[in-house]
Amino acid sequence: MSASLYDERGIECLDYAQTHISKDFPNLLGQRIESPLTLRDDRGSWGTYFVFKDLSVRSPGNYTLKFRLYDLESKNFPNTLAVKTPIRIQLSTSVFSIFKPKDFTGMAVSTELTKTFRNQGVKLSIRNKALHQT
Repeated sequence: MSASLYDERGIECLDYAQTHISKDFPNLLGQRIESPLTLRDDRGSWGTYFVFKDLSVRSPGNYTLKFRLYDLESKNFPNTLAVKTPIRIQLSTSVFSIFKPKDFTGMAVSTELTKTFRNQGVKLSIRNKALHQT
């Protein structure tokens, strides 16, 4: 599965931003492609998850993420790089905001799902107390 950054309307891809230095300035940082993991959720049920553990957005603004699951085993998938890989499904997040460091109010406590995944060996940072800037 891949992740891409889009504007809040979900129309314009913003993985790279244009700056006075370069038009290929990375705006979405981290591992943007993940493989499936079979894990138990926080209620004990098995599932298949794609854990994007280190994605970050560099520029302040309002965005959505689009996730695409590709069909790499499709009979329609030709053995050439010149043809696009078939997309099985595409999902978008709700709009979220990225703040300037001086406007950021702090990190929330990690969810039970995050803690459960970490207990199963997924390398995730855990926050037990909310950190609020004053």
